[in-house]
Amino acid sequence: MGTTVDAGRSQPPRAELKWIDMRADETPAHPTVVDDIYARRLDGVTISGVFTPEQCERASALMDTYAGETTPAMFGTMLGMSLANLGALNGGADDRTIYLDETEHARARYREAFGMDPRDRIAEVVEPLTGGRLRVTAPEEDGRSYNFGNIRRYEIGSGGLPAHAGNEFEMHEAGVTRHLCSTTRTRDHLSWFVVLQAPDEGGALSVFDLLYESHRANDPQWGELGRNDADFDSMPAKKIAPEPGGMILFGGGWRWHRVDKIRGTVPRITYGGFAGPSLDGTSLNFWF
Repeated sequence: MGTTVDAGRSQPPRAELKWIDMRADETPAHPTVVDDIYARRLDGVTISGVFTPEQCERASALMDTYAGETTPAMFGTMLGMSLANLGALNGGADDRTIYLDETEHARARYREAFGMDPRDRIAEVVEPLTGGRLRVTAPEEDGRSYNFGNIRRYEIGSGGLPAHAGNEFEMHEAGVTRHLCSTTRTRDHLSWFVVLQAPDEGGALSVFDLLYESHRANDPQWGELGRNDADFDSMPAKKIAPEPGGMILFGGGWRWHRVDKIRGTVPRITYGGFAGPSLDGTSLNFWF
């Protein structure tokens, strides 16, 4: 169990982290992983060899090749658009046309970089973790696909991504997420990413020994520089830093986590997003 940070005051309950490491070709041997994460018998998995080194290098280069097509993001840029970006752009209106257009454009760029559609490879690796019960896909609206995942670049010297839990963002709000919530269980979602380019210093994922329902961050406000999350510095955490091509899948909706500050000379580049079961129980929907 986690240690007490300050013995002079009451601390929130803590849960031990349970984690599995495996290779991409070993996922068929772990058919209960997704169920175990949702049942909180398991906190997450690290899967090596999802993409090849060559695929990682080509996909990372996209961020420079198509710099004029990127979308601003906290501490860096993304190739493609997120629902959060759309919400800021259109004031939260219930219209995803721009997002769906950008998704089609970015998906063509991803195919170009990886030499195939990366979502097909993610599905090949993750579907066995559901025991083959769920099809890994992206939600669709009027026959148009949501963004399955985004390539994201964190710049050198950036703040990484301050401590957060996905449930903080109230994914069930109206507006841009209205349709998503009509197809997918978004609260208590899974978070995932594949490292395409690892920084030479910093950039690890820190998964804290704290659950969303039992802890509140000292600073609940988010701004252009994120939040002041110094209160997490002494919290017990598991630090995970896969080699390029390695994937992390974990309960990011309910478990506090952050990306450590990026230092050194190499930006951190990932391909990732969120996942949750479809409301009809037939698929595991990925989106960003």
